[in-house]
Amino acid sequence: MRRLLRPKYIREAVRQLGIVRKHGGPRRVHVLHVGRPHGLILNVSELEVEVEAKDGSRHKIETAVPLPFFYAWAYKLARLLHVPLVSSLDPERLRFSVPVPGRG
Repeated sequence: MRRLLRPKYIREAVRQLGIVRKHGGPRRVHVLHVGRPHGLILNVSELEVEVEAKDGSRHKIETAVPLPFFYAWAYKLARLLHVPLVSSLDPERLRFSVPVPGRG
């Protein structure tokens, strides 16, 4: 499931966001999966979110997001050197949900 920053994948994510907007806009965003950084110069991470629309429908969006160069390389180096705090963290097990603030 390695996705790079290609126009095809960006266009698909924008299309999914348009579908959510047609269903009344987002109510809640669930982060399902955050991948480990890939790449040498341009570092990207796979991101999978599920957006719950205001009408109750759920839409899954999978895309690649760019990461800051120094963050990605610091993470990779810490994993390589088995730094205790970073080695125990696994971004692929990260899951959380946030509500979208409404208007008045």
